[in-house]
Amino acid sequence: MLETSSDCLPLSTSRTLKLPATRAGMSILRMACRGEPNPFGSGSISQPVEHGPLFRPVPESSIVIFNLLVGSVSHRSISFVVNRESLLQLLESDDLEGSSNISQPEVDEPTPAELEENPFLTSPDYTVANSRGLPSFVPWSRWGTRTVRWFMTDDIPTRWITTSCGYRWATIAEELPSSIYIRDFNPWRIKQAKAKLGDRKTYETERTIVTVARPGSPTLEEKSIFADPVSSDLEYLEVRTKEQYRYSSVFMDENWILGIVVSIIVLYP
Repeated sequence: MLETSSDCLPLSTSRTLKLPATRAGMSILRMACRGEPNPFGSGSISQPVEHGPLFRPVPESSIVIFNLLVGSVSHRSISFVVNRESLLQLLESDDLEGSSNISQPEVDEPTPAELEENPFLTSPDYTVANSRGLPSFVPWSRWGTRTVRWFMTDDIPTRWITTSCGYRWATIAEELPSSIYIRDFNPWRIKQAKAKLGDRKTYETERTIVTVARPGSPTLEEKSIFADPVSSDLEYLEVRTKEQYRYSSVFMDENWILGIVVSIIVLYP
């Protein structure tokens, strides 16, 4: 436990974004967030990089990946992807102000014991006040339906960072050998791929197979996780390699996809 000085000001809450309610007995145990590149503060000075790409990803328009560990007796890994720009727009949207006035039952905030048991509380009935003293929660149906894409990630290594860059996210399966998957959430690339696909579900190049996940296409075993059906409408372009690899994970930046191999060496005395 870290103690802070009494003169440290707490961060104010602008929006509280609610996740879908989990089914009975299912809790969110852990959450981690990934996103590259990171935004710069207004006073930050970006460092030039020699021989870098001509066009760099814009941090404000890059995707953010949230990895969640959920479970009761057994644990499952799920993730959702959202565009950082969509999150920033929530701070300025007047359309969501009405969500502060939704009638709710008056209940107490969770006790420390309740928070310790389930620190994320995916469907709390209480609200968190913003800096103006007004409730600022946004129900899942008002922000997540069209801007989020859920994934089952039981078979994907999610402990690594820098697996995404800009609009793109690189993954490989835990069970090897596996193809490398590049999921691209750039709307212009998606539009180009859809025009090339036409009525087909996939098209192939010499080294890859290309598909587009359209709104509503299933990527989550929602019945085992959430109490109600959850729509997952954010489109993405998926490029899968025909060749299979034995990498423990794959990283990426503007120029490269980097595969790494992790080996365990046991030394006996």
